[in-house]
Amino acid sequence: MLPSDVLCTSASELLRVQEPKTRFRAVRHQVAKVEYKDLVELIRRTFERLSHETKLWRFSPQLLQNRFRQLLTALRLPATSRPDRRVLDLGSMRADQKKRSLA
Repeated sequence: MLPSDVLCTSASELLRVQEPKTRFRAVRHQVAKVEYKDLVELIRRTFERLSHETKLWRFSPQLLQNRFRQLLTALRLPATSRPDRRVLDLGSMRADQKKRSLA
């Protein structure tokens, strides 16, 4: 859902995750909320002309992972893990759900 879908009464976007990994253990549907102004604008410009039924990624999850690794390589970032270093992966894009102490 883009801001234009709700007559710009909201500055954020909602992305529906139709088949989340937890669909057999928890909720069947999930939503991701995008609030960063620049990212909202990028998504709007990129996807506003698509129909609501159009998938944003119509290929396999493996291809998405491969493309992400190619992007890391193109940006000259490490694309493979080592025992002493964890690299960015698609899971790195999740919001941190853990509570942090302010100590």
